Amino acid sequence: MSQSKKAPRLAVVVSGDTKGQIDGNYGPEVWRSLADNGFADRKSIGSVGFCRDVQANTLVAVLPKAYSSDVARESLSLSDAVKSHVFRLIRVFNKIARETKYKTGVIDSNAFDDLLEASSDPVLDSLEAAIKIRNEFRVNGLYFRKKRDSLISKSNLPINWQKTMNKYSPHLQGGEIFYPSTIHNARRKNLKHPLSDLHVACLKEILSLVGDKSFLSLPESSIDGSKLNLKNPKAYLRDIANDVFDERGQKLKRLISVYLGTGRLKEAKASERNELLAYTADFENIWEYILRHLFDNKGGSREMPTGQWFTYPNASTKHKGITPEIDGAISSGDIEAFIDAKDYRVINGARCFGSQGDYYKQVIYRLLTQTSTPDNFFNILVFPGYGQSELFKIHGCHHWKEIPNSRVFEIQVDYELAVSRWLGESSFNIDLIIAELLEEMRRFEITLPA
Repeated sequence: MSQSKKAPRLAVVVSGDTKGQIDGNYGPEVWRSLADNGFADRKSIGSVGFCRDVQANTLVAVLPKAYSSDVARESLSLSDAVKSHVFRLIRVFNKIARETKYKTGVIDSNAFDDLLEASSDPVLDSLEAAIKIRNEFRVNGLYFRKKRDSLISKSNLPINWQKTMNKYSPHLQGGEIFYPSTIHNARRKNLKHPLSDLHVACLKEILSLVGDKSFLSLPESSIDGSKLNLKNPKAYLRDIANDVFDERGQKLKRLISVYLGTGRLKEAKASERNELLAYTADFENIWEYILRHLFDNKGGSREMPTGQWFTYPNASTKHKGITPEIDGAISSGDIEAFIDAKDYRVINGARCFGSQGDYYKQVIYRLLTQTSTPDNFFNILVFPGYGQSELFKIHGCHHWKEIPNSRVFEIQVDYELAVSRWLGESSFNIDLIIAELLEEMRRFEITLPA
């Protein structure tokens, strides 16, 4: 009889994964934990975010559907890539929580209030320690030890009379004895202390993972990233920090120990500790927000013309009707386009990704649109892609010959390229890329039958 798989400390799945997929990769415990915490939508996962299983000592990270492609799943087998994906999702949630009402709406960051007495989780502890190290650095700067030193003739420092008299001879002038040179006690910053060196190495990795470019201004460390995977972090820290007794040094030593995978944080209320992590059942709303602010920074109205409602039988009484709202708009020169962000699983070889409803809405939007250049107007359904060499990839378009200008294009946007620019981790000329996309769409459209 085969033994059931033991749940790992960190399990990584993708929104949309089925029970069979998760059972096959991790065993039934991970699916059960996700289902018990509201992540499962019948036989597949419908949410994105983080789920703690205290009993199994596991943290489950549910990545967006952009990671469902074969190329993306290959990256999930690499520990460095997984760490990068997890931290990127944390950064997305943190930025969304700062900028939008999702903090108290879609994202439920207090989902684990019933676990107030639960024991701490080592994976969550490591993530939390990383954020605490970063926040501590923001307040106090780099950690350094004071090194005793002696300086010559520094009048602003106390004189070390014993060393001065041992080294220099006194002079007699005007009946008074004086020393032409004096030795002074000094305490200077020592960033070469081993704990300071390790602090810098950890900060470089943490700040890089959370997308904070200030890691570039940190001094060099003798410890490179590969050496942070220590075989025995506890013994290593004990050896390099056996002379650290100050309060800040002791605190950093504990946090770094937890970050490196050994040691545990003190107990804290789950409602406080889980503010670091979050989940949402409507990641499409976040994807829409990211695209809108990435591609359309003009802040214009997204409302379409409002219809009218007439109550029977008195048709003269009219009321405000439905006001359709688009997700966003892009333009370049005389070419315009509406975008509708979707977060569907991308299936290789599928004829089209959009549903019937998605296409019907786009045709209605087009009929409601008044534009001075009707032949230079596009409707676009935007889906997340992964591993693309360029930000945009045209998948195809749909057309009803019975309805003029009814073409609806499907575009894949590379998830990591888009999110990394939105988070400020990378920079590229989005206006130029949009202009190239719209021109390519127009060239493609010319080749289509009338």
